Amino acid sequence: MRTECKDTRASHRKKRIGIGGNLMFMEGGIFPGYGKSYVNDDYVQAVASAGGVPMILPVTDEEDIVEAQIEAVDGLVISGGWDVDPLLWGEEPHEKLGSTLPVRDTFDRLLIAAARRRGLPILGICRGLSRSARPRS
Repeated sequence: MRTECKDTRASHRKKRIGIGGNLMFMEGGIFPGYGKSYVNDDYVQAVASAGGVPMILPVTDEEDIVEAQIEAVDGLVISGGWDVDPLLWGEEPHEKLGSTLPVRDTFDRLLIAAARRRGLPILGICRGLSRSARPRS
């Protein structure tokens, strides 16, 4: 009698949770204006303490790269950060509007669309919640 050995490693592995990154720009030093990709460490620690494997997804506006990022994860966190450009929603900027970053708006839109196509769970935090509520903008 032949028995097949079933590989159960994939079902027992920790879930890889993509955390949408952010950009920060240096104001001084030898490279003023130089951009850095990052996420706040509390996102990383929260995913790890919940049993997931945090994976930082750097900001890009290239759809094929975003698709590859989403294919590598089991869930998505859209992090907080820059204010969302109200013009994306047909609204005029408010006097208290903070700084916006168009590439981040595009990145979040692409991440959310790709994650929804794959049926992945999405958690939006602060700005991320605003973006996930109106993903087509």
